[in-house]
Amino acid sequence: MTETEPLGIMSKAPKKSTSRAEKAGLLFPVSKVNRHLRESRKSKRVGAGAPVYLAAVMEYACNEILELAEKQLGKKKKRITPAEIMRGIRTDTELNALIGGGAVFTTDRVKNVSHAIKYEPKKKAEEAEEVV
Repeated sequence: MTETEPLGIMSKAPKKSTSRAEKAGLLFPVSKVNRHLRESRKSKRVGAGAPVYLAAVMEYACNEILELAEKQLGKKKKRITPAEIMRGIRTDTELNALIGGGAVFTTDRVKNVSHAIKYEPKKKAEEAEEVV
C-alpha cells in the first residue's frame, strides 16, 4: 500500500477533540468551572449547561471591567494597575452597585486604619525605664 492510496473503506481519519470552551466560543475554561461547581458541594448535581453559562458570564464581566480600566489609563501608560480597575468600577453605575463594597488591595497596608489599632512594639529604652 502506498501513501497515495486510501486506508480502506471503513477507515476514517481520527477526529480532533474540541473542548467545551471552544464549542461555546469562550476563552474561559468551562471544564475548570464545572470542576469547581462540583467540588463546592452547593448542590448534588450540576447540569451540562451550567458551567458553560457561568463561564460566559464571568468572561463578559472581566471584559467589561478591563475595558473600563483601559479607559482610565493615560495615553502613555500601557499597564493596568489595581487602582485603574477600581476607578473603572466606580465610574460604571451597574458595576459599582455590584462590586462597590469590594476592595482591590494594591499594597500590604490597609488605608484609613486608626493608629490605636496598629501594634507598635516598645523600644528598649522605654522597657528599661518601666523595669526600674
